[in-house]
Amino acid sequence: MKRCFLLLFAVSLAWSQTQPTPQPGQTSPQDSSGAATSGLKLRGPDAIAEADPTRVVAIIHGDKITAAQAQKLLKRLPPEQTAKIVSPEQMAKAVENVYLAVKLADEGDKLKLGDTPPWKEQLDNYRVSILANAYVQHLTQDGYNPTDADIAKYYADHTTEFEQLKLSAILVSFVPAGATAPASATARSQEQAKSKAADIVARARGGGDFAALAKMESDDKSSAAKGGDIGSINAGKNSLPKDIAAVVTMMKKGDISDPVEQRNGYYVFRLNDRIEQTLDEAKPQIAAALRTEHNKQIVQTVMSDYKIQVQDSDFFTRTGPAGTALSVPGLSGKTPTLQNTAPHQ
Repeated sequence: MKRCFLLLFAVSLAWSQTQPTPQPGQTSPQDSSGAATSGLKLRGPDAIAEADPTRVVAIIHGDKITAAQAQKLLKRLPPEQTAKIVSPEQMAKAVENVYLAVKLADEGDKLKLGDTPPWKEQLDNYRVSILANAYVQHLTQDGYNPTDADIAKYYADHTTEFEQLKLSAILVSFVPAGATAPASATARSQEQAKSKAADIVARARGGGDFAALAKMESDDKSSAAKGGDIGSINAGKNSLPKDIAAVVTMMKKGDISDPVEQRNGYYVFRLNDRIEQTLDEAKPQIAAALRTEHNKQIVQTVMSDYKIQVQDSDFFTRTGPAGTALSVPGLSGKTPTLQNTAPHQ
């Protein structure tokens, strides 16, 4: 049923986006809500459902739909789907589709389809998923709040996580031995690139304007146009290659690095600034990190009690038609991630 909901709703969004926007003087689903005493009309399902819950806002299949009923139907949608509703037409189509899904589900219920395969198994799986996630949330909602001492210790132990490095770079590219240079690339050998990068370092350290050098010499045209500026990175957590991170995180403001060799070129870095968050500034971030770690440990403790101990490996070995052993999901030793696969309630 969830798939039906989402499919119908996705189609409705595509359909409604092609519909004309109501022109001045025309009546839209929201415009028919009636006037308040101030002369302004109430707009939106929440406002109208609260002010006048019994007001009929639509008719579907001969059934009169009140504001309260329509609001309840909309609340069945997952938040990510509700966020996609940007027009009165989409709102009306969403109510129509959810109403349809509920009615079809009612018909299926009358036939007791939920008690027959494969629907019974799917419903059972949804229930297990929902309750398992509900229990995990229950375990992790213990109101844990780290102390000031905990926060201060974390700050002291993870100082680089609270430093931002503002960097500029110059790339001197080369064509690896045995490779063919792309038509757009400079056909420079590795030795030539190394010599040029060393010359750039000498010029920059000798007082040369790094931004001007980047604009003139860098083969990274995107950053060259910005004087070599490549933005900011976190000193402790970043996605830079390890050899580059090891260099730039040790630099001081104004430092020019030695050339750093990469697969297709040499980089020369300049550290423009190091900005460090104070403990007070970092407190909310640290508290959130400590709560996350606390909750993770709770879940891991519970899950550690349920580690499987295989007693008969034959049972867990599935063979294909040719007698080839197949890999069995769930025996990789990885910790499973609980996900809510059931429809939004």
